[in-house]
Amino acid sequence: MEAPKDIPLAKDLKDGTVIEVQTERGIIPLSVYRVTRGTGHEKWCISIQGFVRTEPPIRTQCQVFFKGNEVGSHFTRATKHKQIWEATLETIISRPEFWGESE
Repeated sequence: MEAPKDIPLAKDLKDGTVIEVQTERGIIPLSVYRVTRGTGHEKWCISIQGFVRTEPPIRTQCQVFFKGNEVGSHFTRATKHKQIWEATLETIISRPEFWGESE
């Protein structure tokens, strides 16, 4: 099974960017429309809202990859709209280079 492509840097997560999320059922492409970064002690947290074509597994461990390394994540909600699902993916990426920060 092929690993998903790396998640783009935070600055490149724009409307329409597609990220690949590894689930137990395979790779689910998520088309991004909103990204929210945590603040304070949660500054490494990221919430990514977007659209998927299949029902995502809610509250089940899944992964995104950054620089070839697996990063745990999970879908926190999904709402069906006709032929598409609106979903929110949450993860913690504590690598300063992802955020465009120096260590």
